[in-house]
Amino acid sequence: MDFTTTLKMSQAIVSELSGSSYVHKMQGLLFKSQGFEKLGQKYLDHYA
Repeated sequence: MDFTTTLKMSQAIVSELSGSSYVHKMQGLLFKSQGFEKLGQKYLDHYA
């Protein structure tokens, strides 16, 4: 695999992980707002 292809694949992976991380943050905040403190904190810890 050449450098350009490796770089493009790495960028795609990092972008996907970043998006997934943000979803964990939103889910954590939602769970906490609904009174599920421990579950919400678990998701926020995954985000961090």
